Order: sequence, then C-alpha cells, then structure tokens
Amino acid sequence: MSGVTDEELRKVYESIPKSYDRANRFISFGMDVKWRAELVKSVLDLERGPRSVLDVASGKGETTYVFQRLGLRAFYVLTDYSENMLLSALVEDDRVLASFDHLPFRDGSFDVVISTFALHAADDYESVI
Repeated sequence: MSGVTDEELRKVYESIPKSYDRANRFISFGMDVKWRAELVKSVLDLERGPRSVLDVASGKGETTYVFQRLGLRAFYVLTDYSENMLLSALVEDDRVLASFDHLPFRDGSFDVVISTFALHAADDYESVI
C-alpha cells in the first residue's frame, strides 16, 4: 500500500480487533454485509461444495463464521498477519499467522480461497491473487 509500510499497517490491525467489524460496517456504509452474503452465495452455488476453505487476510473470520452458520461443512483455515485478529476470531478453526503475499501453502492446497477485505492493502494485486 503506497505510503504506508507493512509494519505500520500491521500495527493498525493489531490495535483494532474489538472495533474491526463495526469499522467495516461504517466504512462500507453497511455494504460489507451484502458483499459477504454474495461471496457466500457464490461458493454455496458451486456444484460440489468445497471440502477445504482458506480465508486469506481473515481478520476475525467473520466470513468463515457466516459459512459455518449456513451449514457449509469444510476444513477451514484462517490466515491473517495480525496475531490479535486471529486471537479474537469468531470461529475455532485452524489459524495461521501469515501475510497474504507470503502464504505457507502450496498452490492447489484448498478447494476454495476467499478474501473479503485484503486487496486494498496490496502493492501488487497480481502477485497476491
């Protein structure tokens, strides 16, 4: 993200777990709920449901939480580079401390990879995707 170092951004996310969801609602004018619902619907519409889901830059895992509440049974892994976000997760699934541009998984390790609010922080979108 131009003008902000990775460490500065990490410090911001380390300090906001309690207000993160409320901030997303405010910043997106409440659209985050709709966007998350559309993402969940697109995954649920897959002919064969995923057996494994990687939630990249998961924050507190709100999207994974929605999947689980809707009954999507899968092996979930949350990744975020904020330890405090992972410690504040809404779900009890596996958690991996990692940045989205240096994930410790081989390509093809998961059936579905999701990310809701991460690309705004990427300097190189193509390498992250």
